[in-house]
Amino acid sequence: MGKMAPRPDSAGAGTAGRGLLASLFGWRGGSGARRIEVRVVPLLGDAKGTQTRQVLAALEKRPGLVARRLKKDLPPERTEDLVPRAKAVAAQGRQWLARAGADLLVWGDIPEPGPTLRLWFVPAALEDEDRPGYFGSLTHLDLPVDFEAEYAQILFLTCLGAVLPES
Repeated sequence: MGKMAPRPDSAGAGTAGRGLLASLFGWRGGSGARRIEVRVVPLLGDAKGTQTRQVLAALEKRPGLVARRLKKDLPPERTEDLVPRAKAVAAQGRQWLARAGADLLVWGDIPEPGPTLRLWFVPAALEDEDRPGYFGSLTHLDLPVDFEAEYAQILFLTCLGAVLPES
């Protein structure tokens, strides 16, 4: 699994000259860079896979992040009571993440009438409800279907916020 604890640069010179995200997450670029591993489950209601591919494309070329489609499917049922479903997906998702050595699972659906994607985020580690910026299993991000580049940036930043750092 990708390690998220900060580490000094190879010269031991600290964080001078590096960006904020690089300083926080230990990204250095080049072959020694550590990456956040994200897995995206096919979205419910996306029969052709178009929107799932769009989510993946929005994340693929982001610095410090590797996004891949998880070749698993969520149960097709949608229920009015999201709480048990979100808890079940989080429990199953953490097992999938552990097997894949990944840090974050993105899952979701396209609710009727269909102009919106609703995405949820499951970090590999159990969440600490007292942590600042806590992403609970019910926290979601709504994006328009066929979203533009500015929404892709919001998705990327939401993924960063959902990952639990090790320190």
